[in-house]
Amino acid sequence: MANGSQAIVSTGKKFPELKPFDELMERFVRDNEIPGAALAVAKDGRLVYARGFGHADIEQQHPVQPESLFRIASISKSFTATATLQLVDQGRLNLDTPVFDLLPHKPHLAKGDSADPRLAQVTIAHLLRHQGGWDRKETIDPLFHAIEIASVLGKPPPATQDDVIRFMMGWQLDFDPGERYVYSNLGYCLLGRVIEHVTGRAYGDYMVNEFLKPLGIESMRLGKTLLHDRAENEVKYYPKGDLLGIAVTGDAIGAKVSWPYGAWSIESFDSLGGWIASAPDLVRFGSAVDRFEQSGILKKETIATMLERPAKGHFGNDE
Repeated sequence: MANGSQAIVSTGKKFPELKPFDELMERFVRDNEIPGAALAVAKDGRLVYARGFGHADIEQQHPVQPESLFRIASISKSFTATATLQLVDQGRLNLDTPVFDLLPHKPHLAKGDSADPRLAQVTIAHLLRHQGGWDRKETIDPLFHAIEIASVLGKPPPATQDDVIRFMMGWQLDFDPGERYVYSNLGYCLLGRVIEHVTGRAYGDYMVNEFLKPLGIESMRLGKTLLHDRAENEVKYYPKGDLLGIAVTGDAIGAKVSWPYGAWSIESFDSLGGWIASAPDLVRFGSAVDRFEQSGILKKETIATMLERPAKGHFGNDE
């Protein structure tokens, strides 16, 4: 870890006039005691700054490069949401379409149970807005129960996206769809499957070739869980706090492993949290959305819909 007595190694082209960015990042890495980080900046849609700070691999003393890949966790949802809205723009999908009319999944039901009829009311728009009807504080966040769900379904862990969906279709919703906002990983898992259904292609394949490449984003890809599957140019992760977790995948399921490398299945997180990307990748995406008229990523009307504030009460209060 970096400390106050060490200089922070840096990579990428230096610009004297942008030295405040360098100082900010050096201070950020040092003060937060993190191995490394990267920063990219665009102006008027053009990348003007991309630098790495600290180490991508402490043991090997490999520095973070401007194009180093990092797990971006739930920033992945922004890509899934925008790709979904592109399909709406193309007339291949409708925001008001009931999700479970599109998908082939059948609920896993205990004997004598029946599926919640409100599932038929869940729309694409509800999923995008985290209003599908699931509250992980009242029930569970199923994406973090890969062993238990696989066990219930009689399958080896980890549970796949389809397993998670079938399992949760057998549960009652926590509230009426559209009634309020509750952050939902499951909703974005479902959107990934919607993209697959509409395009006829695997989610990752469609996103890389039809969504990312037209934006000039070519290094971004879906991440892998285990350390030996780490992608080329991907940084190594060093947990703070809880160092170990229970493995849900790999050769030691149920044993304690390094938290970033097996305590959850990144492969099953694809559309909700599975991407790895560089700082310039994220800036290219942000610039494309910000300058939508130039990039053509979405129509003006779709951007307006995306940014529109939901009706009062949908966020649990009237503020």
